[in-house]
Amino acid sequence: METRTKILDSVMGSGKTTWIIDQINKNPQEHYIIIVERQTEVDRLAEACPDLVSLSEISEQQNIRRLDALEQVAAEGRSIVSTHQLFSKWSDEFLNSVSHWGYQLIMDETLSDILSSVSIKNSDLNAYVKDRFIG
Repeated sequence: METRTKILDSVMGSGKTTWIIDQINKNPQEHYIIIVERQTEVDRLAEACPDLVSLSEISEQQNIRRLDALEQVAAEGRSIVSTHQLFSKWSDEFLNSVSHWGYQLIMDETLSDILSSVSIKNSDLNAYVKDRFIG
């Protein structure tokens, strides 16, 4: 599987979220997972993008956990917006759906609570780069 990364970095208020909204609305055939920091941003994106499903809405409508809503919506190939809290709880079933549908992941202002340091030997890191697991 080929992995491509695009990083859009700019100061807060410069239009990154507006760019995300434009991308989603211009490409409704694509499958997106949007991870944001606050529920207000989930609501903003879901309102601005008709094809984007808010997991909190699905969870409330069907009286199920957000994790269950995540797996259900991903299995259907629908575009998703949620807060970063689910990021660490993804199941194998969800990851299989991501692979099947070819989802694009967009993280908006969320790195502070997602990434953690990992101890990797320099020789292992060089091997990962050489074998093209990371670039």
